[in-house]
Amino acid sequence: VRPSAASALAEKKADRNSGKCAPATLTKHNRLISMRERRSGSLGILVHGCHLEADGWEEIVWGEPPDQMGRLPHALKLAWQEQDTLRSIVCGTGASESSDGRLEGQYTVDFLWAHFDELKAFSD
Repeated sequence: VRPSAASALAEKKADRNSGKCAPATLTKHNRLISMRERRSGSLGILVHGCHLEADGWEEIVWGEPPDQMGRLPHALKLAWQEQDTLRSIVCGTGASESSDGRLEGQYTVDFLWAHFDELKAFSD
């Protein structure tokens, strides 16, 4: 979501309890977080899926240590920074499947666990 579009979404986001718009903030990572959600501990992080046959899949999803974090390491960094309000991390999936039949979301999660110890290679 582009910052201008996110701001427009923030203005339209209705507070479910009062029918008023909840104040929201756009973080430096372009995540839209309502102030109500930050206080209530209901922050979620979505890791967008990536077609498993996409050129450069590993660089997109994992990145290139030490300075270029991909989607997964970046999501874990955000999760660590927001651990007091984090409720869930979701890895999106699409139509692609691995050769053994796993959907891209499950494949991505499995890739994360298989490479978890390599996170220390990133500088951030």
